[in-house]
Amino acid sequence: MPTIRNRRSRARREPSSDRIEEDPTQDENQEDVDENGNASEEEQPRRRGSAQQKPQKKVKKEKTRRSARTQDEDGNEEGGDGAEATAPADNNEEEVDEGAWLDLDNFKNQPLSRQTDGLVIAGIAKEWDRFVGNWERSAMTMAPQVAEAMAEVGEGRGNEKDLALKELEKMDIKMREFVDTAAEIQAHYDMLLDIRNQVAREDTSDVLDLYNDGVQKKKEEWAGKTTRQKLISKNDSPYQLFRQRIYEVQHPGEAMPPMTEFISREEGDDSDDEDLAVGGVSQNFKCTLTLLPMEKPLRSRVCKHVFSEDGIRSYFADGKRKTCPGAGCSREQMLSDYVPDNEFVRQVKAYVRREKRMAEEREDDDDDTEVIE
Repeated sequence: MPTIRNRRSRARREPSSDRIEEDPTQDENQEDVDENGNASEEEQPRRRGSAQQKPQKKVKKEKTRRSARTQDEDGNEEGGDGAEATAPADNNEEEVDEGAWLDLDNFKNQPLSRQTDGLVIAGIAKEWDRFVGNWERSAMTMAPQVAEAMAEVGEGRGNEKDLALKELEKMDIKMREFVDTAAEIQAHYDMLLDIRNQVAREDTSDVLDLYNDGVQKKKEEWAGKTTRQKLISKNDSPYQLFRQRIYEVQHPGEAMPPMTEFISREEGDDSDDEDLAVGGVSQNFKCTLTLLPMEKPLRSRVCKHVFSEDGIRSYFADGKRKTCPGAGCSREQMLSDYVPDNEFVRQVKAYVRREKRMAEEREDDDDDTEVIE
């Protein structure tokens, strides 16, 4: 057994001369290699040139074509007439005149598709609606707060009072301008909805003209309204809240008269303006259940009445469904229908602050009276 293993090992170590064949290319390559194993200087460029020969031909051909086109455009070339020096262009290449097939003067608007374009218009209208909502929410929050703060300053004395009252007059003008701007934005949104509905019914052409004409018509309709019709509505508008906050500061505890008392009648307004007689609202900052100033007010989502958290929790302590505890309200609801009202919290704090300031002013007046006596 050891002897057989040794023979096989020798057989594997000794290469067979019959299996080795000479490659003619190998001989050529070996001739080009010097004693140090490096290729000769003449052979190295030749090999690189052979490997890159084909791409160079393509680049040269492409450069020739570009040169021919450039010379055709310029018309001249160094050393002679451009027409003679220019290489002949490809017969299949023809210069195209765009004006020959596109007549912009007679190009008509293409109709919008009910399936695809209608969805696009609906998306644009949705963006306008979001913009209008953000615009109104900002005005409903900021304008009344600023008006309330300025009105409180106006309740002071001296120069501060005069300056505050002048600023309130400027704010009144700005709020009216805001109402006009909001109406213009609403006109764009409404017109997009009109076009979307029309496209949903039928293919519609000349959409741009339809849109611009529709917006202009709505703006003219708004401009034709009277001041009362613009500023007064049955829903709480930013301008109405603006005036209400001012009145609450200047006339604490009193019901605000109808808005028609603040806006002069114009031609086109009804004599009595029954539809616009919005007002007579008195905000009560004391809870009707606890008879104390509101603390942690909760507003009903059903009827919008507000109560202190302690008072309303005590009212629904048995967990049953009941009618609203507000005077004259018969809406049934549960404790879960009441949610916190942060805006009302701010109003309560302002009310308490005004009451405290007025009490201090009365004490100062009493002290002055006693000194005079």
